[in-house]
Amino acid sequence: MTKDEQLEMDHALFEAGLEEGYALAIRIHNEKLADYFDGIDADGIFEKFSARQALDIELFCESKKRIKEKTRKMQKYNDFEKRERAEYSLLSAMMINKDVDEVFKIVEPSNFSKTTYSEIFKAMRNVHENGLDIEPLTVLDEMEKCGYPISYHLLYKIVQSGYDSKNINTYAHMVKFYSR
Repeated sequence: MTKDEQLEMDHALFEAGLEEGYALAIRIHNEKLADYFDGIDADGIFEKFSARQALDIELFCESKKRIKEKTRKMQKYNDFEKRERAEYSLLSAMMINKDVDEVFKIVEPSNFSKTTYSEIFKAMRNVHENGLDIEPLTVLDEMEKCGYPISYHLLYKIVQSGYDSKNINTYAHMVKFYSR
């Protein structure tokens, strides 16, 4: 029996209100048919099934909503984690790679999620515009001049993370992408 034939049969059982229609409520747990109830009026479910069967279906639909909500929250968290990793990778690569002109064309300070990273990026841009090499000491001095003092240990940690500086443009595009 094909998937479409199974769906037609289940729908016919549902419409007929037969006791075998309860099998539909059980099979709904199957991932292939999980969206089947999305298009069916909830009031119609209660008319066709017994109170216990309708409660099972209602509980399933509620759990499905909770699962979707948790999935959305996890996706949001994963995106934030990826965004932070991309920002950190970019700053690290900029400390190592001296060819950063393209990065400044792609990324703006507002693309960073953390104020600290944004300020580090601004300081890097200022250092580069002044014709100096982007390295922890020059960035640290620039940040102090701009009134945003930061720990040398943080900058050193960024450099020591050792992200591949060859991927600097990829990191820049990722930062831009995740900032939307």
